[in-house]
Amino acid sequence: MYTKFKASPERLQRDHNLVRQACEEGSQQAYSDLLNAYKGPIYVTMLRLTRSADEAEELTIEALGKALSSLHLYSTDHAFSTWVYTVAWNNYMDHLRRKRLDTVAMSDLCAANSTGETQWPSFSSQTDTPEEHVIKNQRQELLRALVAQLKPQYRDLVEMRYFDELSLEEIIARTGLPEGTVKARLFRARNLLAQVLQPYMKNI
Repeated sequence: MYTKFKASPERLQRDHNLVRQACEEGSQQAYSDLLNAYKGPIYVTMLRLTRSADEAEELTIEALGKALSSLHLYSTDHAFSTWVYTVAWNNYMDHLRRKRLDTVAMSDLCAANSTGETQWPSFSSQTDTPEEHVIKNQRQELLRALVAQLKPQYRDLVEMRYFDELSLEEIIARTGLPEGTVKARLFRARNLLAQVLQPYMKNI
């Protein structure tokens, strides 16, 4: 069983305010503050369970991303910390099932073009209604907050490739990394973020 993080009344109120700002305003700062508040405690729990630093970090980001992408399901009748840990525990159990089946979760987030290179989908469309445009902006803010939590070797490449829209050749020239390393790190980061973003893609 997982260890709950006991929240003080002040933290309860702060969390509720941050959830409201994230849901109603799509505030990237609110998403970041929630991530930063719970990343450490959940990571410690995942590390204790997995005994692997890399695995624990990926499970932590994946769980927090799933929680923040489902904020509309959270009820203030319960402490946000309890809800987050429930999501993290369920995500860990899903992870164990995946390992037992020895399968790799595949995502429809990235679609291959004619050259075989994967592409990041757009979060905007000229046909969006005003409401859809606001929702997609909120999702993009969540994406940016999640990317900011990645290890630097992944975060920097994702930001250059998908936020700055640099080509692979430009990234290689800027970083001095081998092409294979750049592609491998981008692939790993995409797979992690895809676990969080996949529920959104049917509406894009």
